[in-house]
Amino acid sequence: MTLQNQADATEDLNLRELLLCLSEYIQRHGASGKPFDVLRGLITLTLERIEKGEDLKISSTSLQVEADGGVVTEKSPGSALSGPWKTLTERTLVDREQGLQKFFSQHGLSHYLWPVKDKSAGGAGNPSMYYFEMRPISSEEDVGTTEPTHSSTMISYIPEITPRPAWWIKKLLEGGYSLEGWRRWLLVGFGLTSFLIIVMFIAMAWIVLVYSDNLSLQTIVTTILSTSLVVWVCYSLISPLVRLLDWRIIKAPESMVSLREHNVLMELVKEAGGNTKRIRLVRYAGICPICSGKVEILEGKKEFPNRFVGRCEESPAEHVFSFDRVTLKGELLR
Repeated sequence: MTLQNQADATEDLNLRELLLCLSEYIQRHGASGKPFDVLRGLITLTLERIEKGEDLKISSTSLQVEADGGVVTEKSPGSALSGPWKTLTERTLVDREQGLQKFFSQHGLSHYLWPVKDKSAGGAGNPSMYYFEMRPISSEEDVGTTEPTHSSTMISYIPEITPRPAWWIKKLLEGGYSLEGWRRWLLVGFGLTSFLIIVMFIAMAWIVLVYSDNLSLQTIVTTILSTSLVVWVCYSLISPLVRLLDWRIIKAPESMVSLREHNVLMELVKEAGGNTKRIRLVRYAGICPICSGKVEILEGKKEFPNRFVGRCEESPAEHVFSFDRVTLKGELLR
């Protein structure tokens, strides 16, 4: 349902509150660049239209001028918005939709906003129109909806973004790797194969070193180094999977993540409405209740062994919070 045509829903859902919530999300979890400039501009113009009681669909000309800080483009407004709009709606917000829903849910809202474009019918008098669509928060995200805490010792997290996998594993990990059917046996086979390769090379090295006559120093060194390299490569490949099955969440191996991503976690979660498990890449974040800085999830290392903690970008040494991947809550650790 659109903002334009749902007057009754507008009263119930409080459009202004939804827009302000989206604006807060962008402020806390957004990024620089034209796509977010366009989204900010659409929010600003829509809020102005609400105050004036005007049509909530924004023309391409008005949106382009607002997004570019009042500067009129030399080319057509629609062309100037085309690239940023496509990036915003087909990639940027798609990667962030889960976290966006969670953010609205944590603010006690049952719907979230999504930018929509009505394509132009052609001609100078028929510009494209841009507006927001209300979408209900999915039942999975709606579970456990709570008002945001204002305690200086508690923090709420959201899955800020769905990171992109490395190109070589994109087809398997994009959208999550469900552990059922052939995918489950593929993972099991990969683990067993890696283990058998390790055993085979160690056995071959042992046979060469123990049963060969007149071994030269070069042969000994070559055998040990080649075996160690193979064992290290295989161990590096299967050890993250073993830790993932044990701890349910680990830092994602760099080789499995796109070069543009950072602070990416790999998590083992249950599929909604079933017992099937799924491996997914995720990046969690929150807002520091002490200083309003961004809190990112990092490895606890020696200070907090075998756990992940939330560290505030503004005060990473002092504003440190626990992280519960199930409840998405945390408490001040010091």
